[in-house]
Amino acid sequence: MTAYHILKHTTKSVAIYEARQIARGATGHNAGQVAPYFEKDWDDIVQEYGLEMASDAQQSVLMARDLLVDIIDYTNCVVPFHSQLGYA
Repeated sequence: MTAYHILKHTTKSVAIYEARQIARGATGHNAGQVAPYFEKDWDDIVQEYGLEMASDAQQSVLMARDLLVDIIDYTNCVVPFHSQLGYA
């Protein structure tokens, strides 16, 4: 994220150095999933955090996919990225 914001909001260049093998981890690959829902019932979230905070959180999760797409497009990063419609 830091490299992305430097590239997007300044005229600086960025070089990223990995200490070890790239994509090192439990699976050997960087992988993730953005699911635009919470596992807790909406009413429970609102009761615990209030409507404004719950709504802000939901909006942030919905915007996460758009941010990922922007990062990939802006940096010309060549990575597999798949999006699909699903229902919770």
